[in-house]
Amino acid sequence: MSNLAISALIVLILAGLTPLLGLVYFRRYSMKRPPLGVFNSRDVLFTFVMIIIVPFLYLAPPLWFSALLFGFSGLSLLYFVFEPVMGNRRFVWLISLGLAAIQASAASPGDTRNS
Repeated sequence: MSNLAISALIVLILAGLTPLLGLVYFRRYSMKRPPLGVFNSRDVLFTFVMIIIVPFLYLAPPLWFSALLFGFSGLSLLYFVFEPVMGNRRFVWLISLGLAAIQASAASPGDTRNS
């Protein structure tokens, strides 16, 4: 089996497990609802337009700034996922920062192990 076939198999397995694990998570834990209020049609339209425009806006600033924005959004996502599971805020931040550091080191541009 080639490396490409192994990689494709791993991606397919993880893509299949993601909805199942998400279902298990959301059946067991409930996330806090943000105090947003009621959505109207303008809010939905604004969200729809931003979903289309924002990916193009990430091309305008330098790469390091876009990476920083993605890093902060990923860090906040990790925090909100782990908060209902662990409870202790310090421990949640420690785990979130640790996972973000592991991800940043794995995606570093100096990695040249293409064998």
